[in-house]
Amino acid sequence: MDKGRMVYVDESGKKLVTRRFLCDMRPVRSGCGMHIVNTFRYGGLRSAEEFLCFARRFARLYEGCEGEKEEELVREVLSGAATFWLEPESYCYVICGDTMTIYCGLEAAETVYRRADAFEPPVDESEFVTILETLKSGEEISAPAQDLIIHLLELLMRDRGSEISYYVYDLDFGRKFEPGLFSDREGYVDLSCDQALYRDLVRTGF
Repeated sequence: MDKGRMVYVDESGKKLVTRRFLCDMRPVRSGCGMHIVNTFRYGGLRSAEEFLCFARRFARLYEGCEGEKEEELVREVLSGAATFWLEPESYCYVICGDTMTIYCGLEAAETVYRRADAFEPPVDESEFVTILETLKSGEEISAPAQDLIIHLLELLMRDRGSEISYYVYDLDFGRKFEPGLFSDREGYVDLSCDQALYRDLVRTGF
């Protein structure tokens, strides 16, 4: 679906509703909607001010709208007002406290998200493995770009010991790993493959 809205509900029940955005609002990796989901899950959209700032950036990024007036972008709706923002062939992202509900058309809620726990890795295992497999294949990724990606992965995975760098550069993505080569206070550490590296990072960082 190529349209949708965002709604922010504060503690008093007051609602801020955006105009309809004309872009791919699906909550999938290739859709603009995933930007909304990830911003919410990892700490954003906690206040009316943050919601308004995000709506401006979102419109600028996905629709190229510059200098749009606040009253044209977002309007306030009193508590108890009808849910006029639910429309056929349209997504609606409703943020209320630590919960985001996604409506698809006029149907009941399709998906519910909650903010990520502080002990939940921001990158799941399949995404982590896909990133490393892409780096391993050397698909038109320059050395500086690879270094930056690895650095970002280390920050996201709280890899204070540069375990990912060791795995990539010293162990050649696990190809040179031998049992007993790497250990910590708890003993033997398996760095034989991408999945084993991810699980060890989760064990030590989260």
